Amino acid sequence: MKIISTIRHIATAVTFCLFVAFFGIAVWLSPDKDYSVYERRPLEQTPVYAETEDLSEYFTLWDTYLSDQFYLRDELRFLKSIFAHNVLLQKDVNGYYSDDGSLAELLYPMNDANIIANINLLEEVRNTHFPNSPAYYAVIPDKSYYMDAPLGLDYHEIDRIFRDGLNASAIPLRDTLELSDYYATDIHWKQENLEGVYEALRSALNGDLPPFGEAGFTEKTAGEFYGVLYGQAALPADRDVMRYLTNDAIEDLTLKVLDTGKTGAVYDTEAFAGDDAYDLYLGGEAAILHLQNPNADSDRKLILFRDSFGRSIAPLLAEGYAEIVLVDLRWIRPAYLSSFSDLLSADESTDVLFLYSAQVLNSMKLG
Repeated sequence: MKIISTIRHIATAVTFCLFVAFFGIAVWLSPDKDYSVYERRPLEQTPVYAETEDLSEYFTLWDTYLSDQFYLRDELRFLKSIFAHNVLLQKDVNGYYSDDGSLAELLYPMNDANIIANINLLEEVRNTHFPNSPAYYAVIPDKSYYMDAPLGLDYHEIDRIFRDGLNASAIPLRDTLELSDYYATDIHWKQENLEGVYEALRSALNGDLPPFGEAGFTEKTAGEFYGVLYGQAALPADRDVMRYLTNDAIEDLTLKVLDTGKTGAVYDTEAFAGDDAYDLYLGGEAAILHLQNPNADSDRKLILFRDSFGRSIAPLLAEGYAEIVLVDLRWIRPAYLSSFSDLLSADESTDVLFLYSAQVLNSMKLG
């Protein structure tokens, strides 16, 4: 028995050493990757020690580097998550939640400081640049609001902070959406499912918008994709299908990207094939976008302060306005808005809408 036990210990030690050696050699021979397509983030590169750098920080960088560049990293992440989800029957893994094949990030605890700071910033922008224009706000719930998630944001508290901090009219959206209106593998809503959102905005705003059923929208398919949550959560989910709506008014729109001065397509099918399929809408992220409707019946303008969700709803609202200006305060500081004073000129006939997802308001500071 001693011999068998000794052989077993030796075999275990040899297997462990071979395992460590294999992955060590694989990491050494494999070229470093600059970017993780699954996680949508840059990966740590080989740390370079600087004399002014703290030694502990240097070794922390090495720890991050070895984790980011680990051989078969993506495959092992998926294997670990699938084991936790399917074998251990965990619904939440690494801060992500799975409900009937739909993935969401658990947003907890709520970051009141970020939300208050963001709302104060929006009020500063409204008061400085649009004091005489009708202003509105709408909060887009995160997906976990519609799931049986154990933890999440306190939307009643978010409503209170908005009422106290922003001098604008509320447009409630929570009752206009449900889980199926969001992509299973992405944080975003499906444009083709936004009838309730459209009607809520149409009823509140002053643009000359027809009812959703009379707008003549036709549905087109861009293709299948995996969203950002698929790679970040590393949990099993079916591929999503991205569809988009168009009509005569949308077909005639012109889009200008103020960041570059270039014109683009309202629906950019080439951008859909890139890293982020949601870039189909208005070509992706930009600080300021300008949509013009040459067939508008009035000269009304909509100035839309938004995050990425706003890029998919804006084309649907364009028929009611001569122009829509989309401003993303994640990419431009409010101090620079005066540089676009002509474009952002506003009076009583200009609607100002602050449309933000709760996830963005909670997770970062705008501006």
